Amino acid sequence: RCWWSFEQSDVDGSFTISGMATGEYRVSAYSFGDYWMDEFYNDTRDWEEATPVSVTEGDETPDINFELALGGAISGVVETESGDPIEGIGVEACPFDTEGPCFYAWTGPDGSYSIIPVLPGTYRVDSGWEGNWLVEYYSEQTDWELADPVIVEADVNTSGIDFTLE
Repeated sequence: RCWWSFEQSDVDGSFTISGMATGEYRVSAYSFGDYWMDEFYNDTRDWEEATPVSVTEGDETPDINFELALGGAISGVVETESGDPIEGIGVEACPFDTEGPCFYAWTGPDGSYSIIPVLPGTYRVDSGWEGNWLVEYYSEQTDWELADPVIVEADVNTSGIDFTLE
């Protein structure tokens, strides 16, 4: 059985989720629209690695705390060679030289995208996997090895990561 509740934290960061039945739950903290990285309890971004939280109906389950990491963002525009925006195409940012999580976004009607939040680090960013487009790596490269690194810093939007797809 799955139970969803979205509760906003107070100014001091505390939160209470009430009305839960007895059982085990995965609890997560999300911050919509800013640079804070999502996290499951206990200090993981992976659903499978999340520590289940045992809840007894009517009792308080204390000390389910989070320390969210501050991420950054990558943004730009995806368009055709003639300058027309491409809507609904994915943009992917994966660690440049290491394994780790990739981050994704899809373009809007004006071809713009914003991948937010992204862990600070260095990334290969690409687009063009859908449809008949040729895959392109930033900046204007078709070869994975020639991709330019995109550096993401905490609390910074790395903008201008644009693509012109063929």
